[in-house]
Amino acid sequence: RLTAEGITRSAQVFAGSTSVHSGRTKKLHFGLGQSNTIDAIEVAWPSGCLEQFKPPLPGCYYSLREGQGFGGNQACQD
Repeated sequence: RLTAEGITRSAQVFAGSTSVHSGRTKKLHFGLGQSNTIDAIEVAWPSGCLEQFKPPLPGCYYSLREGQGFGGNQACQD
């Protein structure tokens, strides 16, 4: 779940499947519309943990890892 300027957007990733569809991407993209800032990111992990992440810069891609915060490299758009 991502909140930007008071508007909350949510999406789900179905991970860990061993079915024929398990090759689907694990990426989520949230369009911010006219918003210039992100207020909060909250992830409900399959383990049951609910984790909040500090607001990142908009226009970037991040890897989120349970219990580790932002992992990997960020890639920002110009």
